[in-house]
Amino acid sequence: MKKASVTEDYADDIWRSIEEMSFLQLATLALQILKLTHWFRPSNRFRPEEQNRLSPVPAH
Repeated sequence: MKKASVTEDYADDIWRSIEEMSFLQLATLALQILKLTHWFRPSNRFRPEEQNRLSPVPAH
């Protein structure tokens, strides 16, 4: 039997941890990852100047 690499052992530990999580824990973890990677952006109601700058229609 081939010995698993450290990376494979680490991945197995992560996968085992994920399998033991509840749905709520997984959802919370997913939301944290989205926020950290900026895939999730809340509405820009607190920064309207940025919304105007990104808008294709010029501001009057």
